[in-house]
Amino acid sequence: MANKNQKPRVPYVKAQVDRLVDDPNSKTRAYVSATIGGAFAIHGIRVVESDKGRFMAMPSRSYQDKDGNTQYAEYFHSISKEGYQALNKAVTTAYENEISQTEDSDIEVIDDDIEDIEQSM
Repeated sequence: MANKNQKPRVPYVKAQVDRLVDDPNSKTRAYVSATIGGAFAIHGIRVVESDKGRFMAMPSRSYQDKDGNTQYAEYFHSISKEGYQALNKAVTTAYENEISQTEDSDIEVIDDDIEDIEQSM
């Protein structure tokens, strides 16, 4: 049994970008999946850019409360600060790596096109 003063043990978290969103009207920038400890998978994590910065949004469902207000309930959430931080770091790193690779590949394509045009002249 764990001691109350011990920090919770956080399993290995790995994330991968499933899809980038290229819509300037959307705050969602990507959809990401993550595996936790090689035993659980979470799909549909959103990377969101807002006025307050970038954050991850867990998959959720909406419902109407008794007053008719729309509420959201996450299908998955961390129960510790350390767990949240590990998941957030994995999701953020996967997103930043994907963006970096996309930007690098875009530059290479443009450079190749310019070289091909110059060689054909």
